[in-house]
Amino acid sequence: MPLYFVLDALGWIDTPLALIFPAGASAFGTFLLAQFFRGIPRELEEAAIIDGCGRWGVFVHVVLPLGRPALITLGIFTFGGSWNSFLGPLVFLESIDRYTLPVGVALFQGSYLTEFGLTFAASVLSTPPVLIAFVIFQCHITAAAADNGLKNPADRAAWPTQVTPSGAVRAAAPRRRWWNGSI
Repeated sequence: MPLYFVLDALGWIDTPLALIFPAGASAFGTFLLAQFFRGIPRELEEAAIIDGCGRWGVFVHVVLPLGRPALITLGIFTFGGSWNSFLGPLVFLESIDRYTLPVGVALFQGSYLTEFGLTFAASVLSTPPVLIAFVIFQCHITAAAADNGLKNPADRAAWPTQVTPSGAVRAAAPRRRWWNGSI
């Protein structure tokens, strides 16, 4: 209930912001990003400071590009959880035309009659967006998991590197196929 009062005071009830911001500031996200950013060697930040970057420059040009896999992983998990959320949209959204798919699927169930065909069809149609997002971004999830497991900065240097369009050099996770190669 306190979350409802906060969102009401901000004027976000019955808006998409009522679903986006609480999902983005979850305990899981805080823990995931804290653990990932703790694994970034302090020497990289010190080298950027020696090169003339301020605190904001270190964050934008060093820490944020290295944290991209973790941020994308958090985005995928948050998107999947928010996409399947039932209680949040039911409580925070008042207009029927703003309901999310899980709440819309529940509307097919009445007191005396349930449209099983429509319910199953809507359930099947609500699954592909999450699967497509996972397939597109799975290499970033793998990179975040692999990069987080490295304890020695020398291991990170042994990985192949990529030069981003902005000119920053970052470690690149080895690309893996999402199938086993046999047809």
